[in-house]
Amino acid sequence: MNYLDEADLFIEPLRKLGYEYVPKVDFPNRRFFRKGEWRKGTHHLHVYELSSDEWNNNLLFRNYLRSHPEKLVEYAQLKKHLASLYLEDRTTYTQQKAPFIQSVIELAKKLTRNKS
Repeated sequence: MNYLDEADLFIEPLRKLGYEYVPKVDFPNRRFFRKGEWRKGTHHLHVYELSSDEWNNNLLFRNYLRSHPEKLVEYAQLKKHLASLYLEDRTTYTQQKAPFIQSVIELAKKLTRNKS
């Protein structure tokens, strides 16, 4: 049994806690669970295949923000701004912050390559 097969075992216990499993064909290395009103979810839970590109990108993003406080502040300000604009539209909020996240991941990859 691989890691994501094991993650599928979370579906029923999480459902009992109010989480809905949302299959995402675009992300085969991730299981996504949400809680709250549709498109206004209050809780999002992502389970990734360990060492997948998605997993590694999340770590790159987190680590870059930890070591670059100015980017962390910029990200916090962006999130607050987008939240005020898209209070009732979680999907657009997420789409609008994606370019920033991707740019930070690219910066982190470049930094990692330069250290090698």
